[in-house]
Amino acid sequence: MKKKTSTVVTIFVILVGLGILDSINKGKKEDKKEVIKEETWSSTLPEVIFTDVTTTEEVIRYIETTPVETTDTEKVDDTSNNDEPGWVDQLGSIPSNALIIDADSDESAYQMIESALIDGVQYVYCNREIDFGWDDICSIPYGGFWVDTVYCPVTYCDSANGQFLCKRFQFDYYPISDSEFEEMKNRIDNAVQGIIDLIPVNADDWQKMRIVHDELVKMVRYDHTLSLPHIFDPYGALVNHDAVCSGYASAFKLIMDRLGFDSKVVTSDPRADDAVGHGWNKVTVDQNDYYIDVTWDDIDYYDQYNKPIIMYDYFGLTKVEIEAVASHLVDHEGFRGAPGGGYAVNFHEHEGYLADKSSASEITEILSKQKVNGNATYYIRFTNAGDYADFVSIVESDSIWSLFQQAGIEAEKIYRICNETLYTVTFVLGDITQE
Repeated sequence: MKKKTSTVVTIFVILVGLGILDSINKGKKEDKKEVIKEETWSSTLPEVIFTDVTTTEEVIRYIETTPVETTDTEKVDDTSNNDEPGWVDQLGSIPSNALIIDADSDESAYQMIESALIDGVQYVYCNREIDFGWDDICSIPYGGFWVDTVYCPVTYCDSANGQFLCKRFQFDYYPISDSEFEEMKNRIDNAVQGIIDLIPVNADDWQKMRIVHDELVKMVRYDHTLSLPHIFDPYGALVNHDAVCSGYASAFKLIMDRLGFDSKVVTSDPRADDAVGHGWNKVTVDQNDYYIDVTWDDIDYYDQYNKPIIMYDYFGLTKVEIEAVASHLVDHEGFRGAPGGGYAVNFHEHEGYLADKSSASEITEILSKQKVNGNATYYIRFTNAGDYADFVSIVESDSIWSLFQQAGIEAEKIYRICNETLYTVTFVLGDITQE
């Protein structure tokens, strides 16, 4: 899959007295956008379409030997002379281990496919014109950790009139015995409970979401090789501690579900100009929907105290805000807007780090709020592009030093991480190291 340009996120280091502005290689952030193996399916890929194929076996062989085409539908010749009604008659022979779903609604079709995955069915033929991908698998108990590969669905149409007949879904599974399956479930349960146990009894919803977000950032490494097992599911994130975006997102959903939240995994809309396979989370709080992208908040850097640098740029965003970010056009309906400009759950607003203007007094006040022993990371977000740009100019002119000093904060080195799409600036004091 082709990598796309993401939200501009840059890290610079400011050295005391020298006025030197030096960039640090930030290629690792770009790598996080390439998260789906080419041979697996994501909602960003087009349907696999074929022509001049008469039987299912030929379709399967054709998949193995023919590049993906981008025409509209797969043509299947109706060679059956059987008078028996039903769309199955037009498919020719099908694999013996296939499940035929003739559902009367999309909802029932999804439920039947989920049951098929739980039962380990490899081929599913469904009469409903639906999609079923990693975001749907994340809704299965334990995030479907036994599912290894989800292939691009194949669409069958009547060659006589072009009408839709069915879709074929194909799944591959990890070779897991019954005893291994139970052991893996127990490991996931223990990891989930370990995070839940960190949540204070009197914690509100926002605190719960932040703790889960933070623990996943600390725990999980992004697998840039895209080759490790279970990187697409919660087992990879919670037990192996290696994952890609769907692993982060499915683990977050699993924990939030256990905490009683209404949550789901959402994926980027394949119709977007910058479409790249990516998944993150939607959480409903006080009947409003907010978005959290744990993957993009995990930058894999450590501060001078050897603590992971946790970002909050993508914590509690509204639909308008998340869709301003590359590869985050939401591919689902039913969004309920957040009141008050959408900052009710946003990290910077909640913590009082949102600046209405770039004045020295307001910036100093925000920095002072974050001055505690052992803290090396300081967060600021602006409400508009103009004040954000003015503040970046202040930083680049070295005037940031006087602002930190006015806040009573001393440092010999300051790194800044800028997000020009969401108007955030994160400062890290002292040396940083990369994972």
